[in-house]
Amino acid sequence: MQTITLKESPIILKNQDFQTILIKVLFPFNDSINLLAKNRLLPSMLSYISQSYPTEESFQKEKKRRFILGTGCSRTVIGNEGCFSFSMIIPDTYALGHDYLDSQFQFFQEMIYSPFVENGGFSKKELDREIVNLETSIKGVSKDFYSYHSLRVKELVDEGELFSKSLVHHQDLIQTVTPQNLYEYYLEVITKQKPIIYIMGDVDEERIKELCRKYFPHMSSENQEIEADIWNFLPPRKDVQEIEEDSIFKDSSISFLYKIQDMKKEDIIPMAVTKSLLTSLSSRLLNQRLRNEKDLIYSSFAAAYGHFGVFEITACIHKNHVDEVKKVLIEILKDLQNEEIVTPLLNNIKERKRLDLIRQLDDKYSLFSDFIFADLGIDDTLQEHYQKCLKITAHDIAEFVRRFYLDTIYFLKEEDHE
Repeated sequence: MQTITLKESPIILKNQDFQTILIKVLFPFNDSINLLAKNRLLPSMLSYISQSYPTEESFQKEKKRRFILGTGCSRTVIGNEGCFSFSMIIPDTYALGHDYLDSQFQFFQEMIYSPFVENGGFSKKELDREIVNLETSIKGVSKDFYSYHSLRVKELVDEGELFSKSLVHHQDLIQTVTPQNLYEYYLEVITKQKPIIYIMGDVDEERIKELCRKYFPHMSSENQEIEADIWNFLPPRKDVQEIEEDSIFKDSSISFLYKIQDMKKEDIIPMAVTKSLLTSLSSRLLNQRLRNEKDLIYSSFAAAYGHFGVFEITACIHKNHVDEVKKVLIEILKDLQNEEIVTPLLNNIKERKRLDLIRQLDDKYSLFSDFIFADLGIDDTLQEHYQKCLKITAHDIAEFVRRFYLDTIYFLKEEDHE
């Protein structure tokens, strides 16, 4: 569990660089298994129409009339916690030469609190369409190599259902969702909660606060602390499991899945740097050893699942190369513990991160998300992350990698075409 402080709204980040105002209104929710289908379907009911504008055409036309550049509703999940995020993008009043803020806030407020409702529920037509889209997407998982591989990896390392929790495993929940019970859920999770409001742009703070009080009178008016279940470090398995699975695909892959012994929040930085050492264009240890030197693979990647303490190394291969690739992967992990090998690569990584930081400072969406996650205490700012990376040494990487415990070797074998 982590204590997260929800501050008094609105929380404003002054920025004069982009001539736009970004607004996010957040509503936390619990991502328990029984709510998976509702949590997935709800944003679609709140993104394209409203009670005043019951068709997508009229909704979009009204946005343009009010000089609204974009709106939307999405969901973000970390661990077992999530939030519904309503967003609005508008030109700042200085760039536009006129103040349309009242009209724009009114539309945004109606989008959130006055969705299209009929017969005591959401539009059956709209919900049926989204259910078909969702079921089609789920069926596609078993037919797509990378989607299927990702799902299986999570299933194999997760002895419970923390890391691998997915609607794919609970498809029966979809058909239990009705326009009425989804609307009842909306009332519980949106209308009965205090929204958390974040705003970025060149704004008059008093004017913005006045509008927020007018259109979001139930917003959080004082700091609140909540306990969030966002860290679920999976314990290493006692014995390595090795799984070979025949598939319908024309590709094969081998995955080494590690769990980090005594994983803690502070390990997120060395985990991210280790991933970069393996895959970044500034080092590319995986491709250098497996493709350039040995010509054994088609492609490779590494994934760091920090909130679960899981690290994945995967190579896409010809099925006949599997044993040799396994040997090289073990050698690469030893290379990460060799400070002479890692030191020059680490210097390259740090320089690349410096350049990435500069590029990210020109991305308003990245800056805004960075500000929100840092303000909530969920993640470091981009600058803080970079400064922590600068302090990482080859010795730190070696010590961190020594805590890698091999949990699962997963060989997804292509079908026999011969």
